[in-house]
Amino acid sequence: MIWVLMGCAVAVAIGCNLGGPRPAPQLTEQQEYGRSLYNGDCAACHEANQLNLKPAPPELHGMFARGHLAGGGAATDEAVRGVILRGRNGMPAFERRLTGEQVDAVVAYLHSGIR
Repeated sequence: MIWVLMGCAVAVAIGCNLGGPRPAPQLTEQQEYGRSLYNGDCAACHEANQLNLKPAPPELHGMFARGHLAGGGAATDEAVRGVILRGRNGMPAFERRLTGEQVDAVVAYLHSGIR
């Protein structure tokens, strides 16, 4: 009986990851590039709302996990690229400011869910 209880305790400890902290997720090179672009072009409105916009722009982190865009519609790569390039609901278009590679990097960063 004691062996059964010890086995259960070990299984619970392993399942709960009591062995220590998990390492922080790592961003790919593309996601790192996307984060730098996001911080330069997006965060001022979508995080800090430094322009004091009304209504405040939506939170973008986690949108792919939620599965939908703040204004409605599915959160797909294509839909997010379209919003970045053409703008929407007061957000300016970035089609003349960002290349396709840069837009892909921002989308990859948003997929990471990491701030």
